[in-house]
Amino acid sequence: DNLALDIPVLMLTEAANKRVEADVLKQFCTINVIRSSLKRLNLCLHVARLNGDWEKLCYLAMVLERREDAGVIYTATQGSAMMIAFFLCSLGIKAVYERTHCDDVIPSGIEQDHRTNQHNILCMVPDQDKDIDCKNIRFVIHYHAPGSLIDYYRNINRTGQNNDRMWCILLYDPADVMQQERLIGQDGPQ
Repeated sequence: DNLALDIPVLMLTEAANKRVEADVLKQFCTINVIRSSLKRLNLCLHVARLNGDWEKLCYLAMVLERREDAGVIYTATQGSAMMIAFFLCSLGIKAVYERTHCDDVIPSGIEQDHRTNQHNILCMVPDQDKDIDCKNIRFVIHYHAPGSLIDYYRNINRTGQNNDRMWCILLYDPADVMQQERLIGQDGPQ
């Protein structure tokens, strides 16, 4: 039902356009709108155009073999997260993949290990409902192109909250767009 007029309400959104804002203003009589910039000066964005898994894995090997700081590699599929983690481990790089759709105990344990530097790299499928609570993360790599620009921003914005410089690298392969279209097609009715 309706809220009492004396109850304060805070509404937050990452991506409200002017039409959505006008709709909210119409529904609530007394409201203050505060907009802030999406600009984060500590994020360094880079795109590497690569073709296929072989070029992407070679790029990861080259970039990550000398890094000792922590990072996250986002993938479009669970199988890719597992493959990348095994590949990096075979090179002596401390990496692990996070399983999706399992007990919360396992992912939170992996995240705890990540916070305490048991491994440097966490490979995972992005979870829109879960923030990564690791203050030591210094880079985010998207192995596959995300489903949208909003998804990309959301993923890179979940880390680097301590304002230290953070590298955000997108490994772009034109075939990733087709993969995202397939995933979107499988996600709901036609």
